[in-house]
Amino acid sequence: SSSDSMMLDINSAISTRMIIMFRITSVDKTIFQNGRLRYSFTSRQVNKGKMSTTETRDMGTVYHSLKGGKTIQVSESPIFHNMSSLYLIEPLNIQQVYSDVFQEFVDITYVSPHNYKIRLPDGNYNEYYYSNGICKRWI
Repeated sequence: SSSDSMMLDINSAISTRMIIMFRITSVDKTIFQNGRLRYSFTSRQVNKGKMSTTETRDMGTVYHSLKGGKTIQVSESPIFHNMSSLYLIEPLNIQQVYSDVFQEFVDITYVSPHNYKIRLPDGNYNEYYYSNGICKRWI
């Protein structure tokens, strides 16, 4: 039933200046059914550069992820949390979350009450701040 499904659709455009202007456009679409990731799509473009897309699909017993024309197997275990789900669910007692963009699980570090940090494989990090279980701010 539809009450067992959740679809997240996140579109963002970020502009920042660090000597030169950076414009980052991203699209994230995620579908969970019965708490389990069934499908995700991410798209990233920096300035007018090449768009990078990643698609992750639940194949029943494994997940396949397609990026740059190449498909890899990313998990044999069910995926219950990905980066998009962090906007709606505070990661209480969750040690890892699936990064669709990087096609791997990343660690969640508890910083302080309602504040968590994720270090990404490229050396960058995101910090998330929650109020009543929902992300109110991220950097």
